[in-house]
Parts: sequence; C-alpha cells; structure tokens
Amino acid sequence: MKKIIEKHPYLTIVFSMILGVLITIVSGLVFFVGILGHTDGEKNDFNRVASVYNQINSDYYKKVDTSKLATGAIDGMLSTLSDPFSDYLTDSDATSLNDSVSGAFGGVGIQVVKKNHQIEVMTTIDGTPAKKAGLKAGDVILEVDGKKLTNQSLSKATTLM
Repeated sequence: MKKIIEKHPYLTIVFSMILGVLITIVSGLVFFVGILGHTDGEKNDFNRVASVYNQINSDYYKKVDTSKLATGAIDGMLSTLSDPFSDYLTDSDATSLNDSVSGAFGGVGIQVVKKNHQIEVMTTIDGTPAKKAGLKAGDVILEVDGKKLTNQSLSKATTLM
C-alpha cells in the first residue's frame, strides 16, 4: 500500500475526500430520512439535536441561516471523531473532488492533514510550487492569501490553496 501511495500521492487526498462524501451521505440519511429502527437512546439523541435546531430557528433574536445551522451540527459531530480524514463536503467541495478524480486537479503540490485544528503538510510532490518554495512534511500552513486556516475544514483549506 505504501508503494502505491508513493507512486500516486494524490490517492491519499482522493481516499480522504471519498470518506468525507460517505460521511456526508450517512449524516444526510440520519437527519433527513428518519430514525426508524433506532434505539430509544438514539432517538433521544436525534430529538435533542432537532429540538435545539428548531428552538434556534424559531426563537433566536434574529434570523438565522438554517443551512449554516445544519452544517455546524455536522461539523460538530465530525469533530468529536478526532479523525483528521473525516470531513463534510459541501456542493462545491464535491465538485472539487469530482474534478480531482477526473484529472482536473490543480494545486501547489502538497498533501495535507488536519491536526489540532491546523493544516499540516504530510508530503510535497517533486517539481511543484510547494517543493520549490521549500515546504516540507510537518510544516503548518497558517494562512492563504491573508485568510487564516486555523479551525477551517480540510476541504475549505485545500480549496483556498
């Protein structure tokens, strides 16, 4: 497996993004298809989330963006996994994934991972702008074009890069 990744360094990114898509689909099923067949404890957990969502949506002192509420709930669930490869893909993130899988991937030539709310370089690819700039494994990318990456999702950070 290590030899395959060394020959095709983009596989790590592609597999991570595919995992993110799968998590997104599962989250959507849990929230929008229903909770049939779940235990009472799971139903109570779902009801708590739905109750807070509804209360914020109806009683908050100003209008809220319900899409941001849902995305925030999903991001919160994913953050409890302590898994740097689990991420939620928005429509634009999914488009980027499709572009990268179809060969239209661009970028600076690094593989990154999210660790401790920061974006860390895993590897650089020979002959790319990142390698020429001197980036190396273990470097932390703090910002891109003046936009801070701390606490950004991995997909958002890679889109900015």
